[in-house]
Amino acid sequence: MLTVIDTMGEYHRMCDALNSAKVPVSLAIPSDINEHPCGNRISLMYYATPDAEWVMGMGHNDLPKTNFPNRRLPIALTLDASFFHRYGRTMMDASFFMDKPHLDDWYNVGQREYHRKFHSVRFVNDAIPLKMHLDMFRTIRDEIREAWNGNHNWRVPALDHYSTQVHQVLSHIEESGVAVDTEMVPETFGAAYALRSLKGEYLYTKYNPYTLTGRPSNSWDGVNFAALPKKTGVRKILISRFGSTGRLVNFDFKSFHLYLLANYLGEDLPSEDVHTWLGCRYFNTDTLTPEQYEQSKVKTFGILYGSERIEEGVLPFFDAVQKLRSGLYEQYQLQGFVWSGRCSRPIYLDEGTENKVFNYWVQNLETEIMIDLMGKMFTNGDDLNPPAAFPVLYTYDSVLFDCVDDDVQILVDKVTNICKEYHYPVRVEVGINYGELEKYTLPS
Repeated sequence: MLTVIDTMGEYHRMCDALNSAKVPVSLAIPSDINEHPCGNRISLMYYATPDAEWVMGMGHNDLPKTNFPNRRLPIALTLDASFFHRYGRTMMDASFFMDKPHLDDWYNVGQREYHRKFHSVRFVNDAIPLKMHLDMFRTIRDEIREAWNGNHNWRVPALDHYSTQVHQVLSHIEESGVAVDTEMVPETFGAAYALRSLKGEYLYTKYNPYTLTGRPSNSWDGVNFAALPKKTGVRKILISRFGSTGRLVNFDFKSFHLYLLANYLGEDLPSEDVHTWLGCRYFNTDTLTPEQYEQSKVKTFGILYGSERIEEGVLPFFDAVQKLRSGLYEQYQLQGFVWSGRCSRPIYLDEGTENKVFNYWVQNLETEIMIDLMGKMFTNGDDLNPPAAFPVLYTYDSVLFDCVDDDVQILVDKVTNICKEYHYPVRVEVGINYGELEKYTLPS
């Protein structure tokens, strides 16, 4: 039976029913199909237990508008939990184990026809007949239940971590927005893009954590923010929101995969330039030439990912890495997936070789550790509070902040101290835009 929630009493009865259900499902649909989530609104919300279903309007034309408190709303399985996080609701994100993780993948024929005819109309989902949305919700509901009751291999603690901390961290960055040189936007990304996506002086990123490796992609409206080229000058478009009194501060994790593995395996690596340290051992010398330094980096990468071998016993770190790689491949051959290193999420891949399995596992470890570290970075202390610093871009092994000039040192001290505590050396760069960053010398 479908109930339309339009009174507080019905809302509380629904919450009680969801709290006692084994597999409650909660879904939402945005009003606008083109708007970034940070500027969008919810059209309607759908809740279901095995015995009942409810719908609650927030913007949809066919439903009464409601705005009930969410503190009683129980945790349920949903699709793309980031949408709920923006409204203060915590959900278990089924997208991590669904074949189709995004709401866009589930729109039915009727909805898509409305989207095609009225693509440029704002809030088109509010005008689509309720029955079309309900048909989609019920299809998703049934698929989520089937996947949850099937052999998805996600353990509840891992799913809880990904459903909460991952979305909290990535949403924090997205909601900060990134200030841009508005004159450069049309000439760099096109006039139509500027008209659609430029919000005042800001652009907004959008992270997708539902990738095979767990490493989030980051693009919105055709612009890949995770791969802005260095040599074309396009990075100069990103500037400080604080104008002449602000700076962009980039924290780049040096030789990140080496230190990730060393920390995971309990092996010691020097905090100074690890490529110099390794190169001196490769070439049996106290001083490397520039050519040997570059060769050292290539050799290390080859040893890590299997294209080169090093004699056993020469460097215990690489012996431990090889043992880990072999163990992960045995795990994959036995069960068809491997457990991630930090949160024990299942990592699936097709036709995995030993090197491919290891590469996916390391990329996932990179993401899980970075999410933890960024969670600590984004926790404001008494010495650094908004609006002094905003995280604006995360790209695998680096984090970019927009900071008031006078507080750069405070920010640098805070972030580098966190990284030192967990044995991750970082290189700090500061500049007036993302394309002209210069090395920042840390005080001794």
